[in-house]
Amino acid sequence: MELNQQQRTAVMYDGPKRNILVNAGAGSGKTRTIIARAAHRIMQGTQAERILIVTFTNRASQELRHRLADEVGPSGEAVQMGTFHAFCLKVMSQLPKSFEINGLNIIDADDQDNLMSIVRKSLIKHLVGPKRGFPSSDHLLSLYSYSRNTLHNTEDYLHEQTDLDDEQIQLCMQMFSLYQQRKEERGYLDYDDLLIKFDEALAKKPALRHAICTLFDEVLVDEMQDTNPIQFNILKHFCAEQVTLFCVGDPAQSIYRFRGAEFSHMLEFEKMFGDSISFTLSLNYRSYQEILDVSRPFAVCSG
Repeated sequence: MELNQQQRTAVMYDGPKRNILVNAGAGSGKTRTIIARAAHRIMQGTQAERILIVTFTNRASQELRHRLADEVGPSGEAVQMGTFHAFCLKVMSQLPKSFEINGLNIIDADDQDNLMSIVRKSLIKHLVGPKRGFPSSDHLLSLYSYSRNTLHNTEDYLHEQTDLDDEQIQLCMQMFSLYQQRKEERGYLDYDDLLIKFDEALAKKPALRHAICTLFDEVLVDEMQDTNPIQFNILKHFCAEQVTLFCVGDPAQSIYRFRGAEFSHMLEFEKMFGDSISFTLSLNYRSYQEILDVSRPFAVCSG
C-alpha cells in the first residue's frame, strides 16, 4: 500500500510509547492508515487473530475487511473486526455465565419502543398531575439511553437536562426500572445493555478482564472522535492490560453527539491512557486545492 510520509510514520511506529493517536483530517486517508497498520503488524509477525479492529458501522467493518484482504491475503480473515456492540455480543455469547445474563435475544428499536409503550401505559395512570407533556415512549428511551451511554446518574440527568418536575421524574425512574425488569424476565438485551454489561463485568472481575483483553496484542479504533463514555471505558480495560491502542479520528467530524459521543476524548488521550504518542495526517486527498485554500481561514478561526 502506497503511503505518504505522515501515514508511514504513524503506521510503522514501534517506539517506546504503547498507545498511538492519529489525528486525521477529512480526506487524509484514515481508512488507509488503519488498514496499513493492521497489515504492517501482520507482516511484522503479529498473529492476525490477535488484532482487533473496532468500527462504528457494519458497513465500515465490511469495507475494512475487504481492503485488508487485498493487502495481506487470506490471513487477514483472522483479524477480529466489528462494531463495539458486535464485539461485546460475540464475547458475551461465548461466556454468558461470566456476564451473568439470562438470554441473548437482542431487541431492536421497534421492540424497545413496544416494550416501553407497554410499561408507560401501565404506570402513567399513577401520575397525579397532568399527563400532557409527559415524555412519549420513544422520548423515554432516548433519555434513558443517553444517560446510560454517558455514564450519568439517570435521575440526576433528568433533573439537570429536562423540565420535568419531581413527580414526573420519579415516574420516569419507575418506568426505566420496570423496563429493565421486563427485559431481564424475557432474556432480552438492548444495544446499550451489551456495552454496559460488558464494561461492568470486566470492571468487577479482573480475571475475566485479563482473559479477554490479553487475547489481543493491539486494538485499532476507527473514528475515535465518536466514542462515547461507555465505549471509552471499554478501551480503558484493554489499556489496563497493557494492550496497544491505535486510534484514528478527527475531532472536527464527530457525528454521534446524540448518542453521547465526546470528541474531547481525543484531546484528552494522553491524560486518559498515558504512555502515548500522537501523529497528525494533514494532507487532504478529497478536495481541490482551491477549496482547501478557501476553508483554511475558517478552520483556523474554529480552532
